[in-house]
Amino acid sequence: MQDVSPAGPLHPAIKAGLVAGIAVVSGYCYIGILRGLEHSAPLQFASLRVVIAGAAILLAAMLLSKPVFPAPKRRAWVLPLGLFATALTFGAMFLSPLYAGAGLASVLGNLQPLFVVVLAAAFLRERLNATKIAAMTLGVIGVTLIVLSGSSPTFVAMPGVTLAILSSSAAAIGTVMIRHLAPEDDWLALAGWQLLVGGTILLIASLLAGEPPIHWSPGFLWVLAFLALAETALVTVLWFWLLRRSEAGPLALNLFFVPVVGLLLAVVIAGEALRPMAWLGSAVVLIGVGAGIWGESRKWRVSET
Repeated sequence: MQDVSPAGPLHPAIKAGLVAGIAVVSGYCYIGILRGLEHSAPLQFASLRVVIAGAAILLAAMLLSKPVFPAPKRRAWVLPLGLFATALTFGAMFLSPLYAGAGLASVLGNLQPLFVVVLAAAFLRERLNATKIAAMTLGVIGVTLIVLSGSSPTFVAMPGVTLAILSSSAAAIGTVMIRHLAPEDDWLALAGWQLLVGGTILLIASLLAGEPPIHWSPGFLWVLAFLALAETALVTVLWFWLLRRSEAGPLALNLFFVPVVGLLLAVVIAGEALRPMAWLGSAVVLIGVGAGIWGESRKWRVSET
């Protein structure tokens, strides 16, 4: 893969603030999934979520007079993007909290920064400087402390752990693909179609698995609407927009915000217990994110002078 140039660089503090906003919205994700799974099987729930989101993004592109189809040179990438960024990411995401709980699934399902930094260095030729390595190391240490605070001594063997890590690694592959493609005016079309293709793959998997029909209710519709429109359509659009203006690695490091927010929401909303080691891990994660922002700010100031 080739190195790419941002469409228009953003100040690191602005990037961190936008990703923090993504974290607040995404933090509710696993709690919402658990509530929705009371009414729907996981794969068809995931399929509905991403298909609605993809359709909403394409409708927005149409209303904004933007291309509704990706440029010809990027159309061949819609299927691999749909497979990794959507089908594997969301399929594993919806299955993991059934086995790991909302808090642990949110933590492990958001290890994307670690995978993105490594993949971006290998395929996008992004430099691994000392600040980036320190931020990544602190983030991983913090997440590890959060995981070790889990109450179950057998959590490592749970299938939910494997599924959550599959979700984060597949999302990382999708992120690196998007950064490599550097979409132009067709970025909304690319975002929408990869969601529709991934949703179709999930629907086929649901049919093959023989999942039971959905139990429709106002509560399920509310959760589905939030996850599809806010947590998927809005977050996907914002993420695509940010990836056009930032290197993948530094941007992804800010995603360590997400497991911390997810863990706190799991405590506040779902009533899951939070041990002292989890608080310590959360603090270490935030220090790591702060180190990443500081390093990027120094780089920004040098480039501006």
